[in-house]
Amino acid sequence: MRDPTVRRLSSVHRVLYRATGGRVGRRLVSNDMLLLTTRGRRTGKRHEVPLLYLRVGGRLVIIASFGWRPLNPVWFDKLLG
Repeated sequence: MRDPTVRRLSSVHRVLYRATGGRVGRRLVSNDMLLLTTRGRRTGKRHEVPLLYLRVGGRLVIIASFGWRPLNPVWFDKLLG
């Protein structure tokens, strides 16, 4: 189960990022952030999640981590779905 505090913070982050066109929420400390949009496999409903990313050799690298747990985050499964 996902921590409700993390869920609320993530929700606020998405709203601020979208409302300001990325001016607020694009960076966290010294890391760049992006909003990844996926669609539900069954519902087709749109989901957005803020993620840290790195640029390595001209590519974007995103780590699929669910709080460093051994399970994949839901957004990762949606990308595969």
